[in-house]
Amino acid sequence: MRLFAMAYSLTCYALAVTVLVALILFIKGLILPITINQPSPLSPQLPVLPAIFANVALIAFWGLQHSVMADTRFKARKPRRSMVAG
Repeated sequence: MRLFAMAYSLTCYALAVTVLVALILFIKGLILPITINQPSPLSPQLPVLPAIFANVALIAFWGLQHSVMADTRFKARKPRRSMVAG
């Protein structure tokens, strides 16, 4: 079981590092065929106003979800589970 846990941990770590490096390359515009500064050939270009509205709506939804989960009534109904190292 410990070998599986170690292999899983290393796999997740390697995946996270890979994604982080890809994000840096995407933002800097290096190596990758699509960068943050050019539109994707797979998606249509949206006007700025709907894009801003979509971003604000997503951030508001995220904030609402986190506010609800931080409420004491939500925490009281949520079953207490914890990972025990062993």
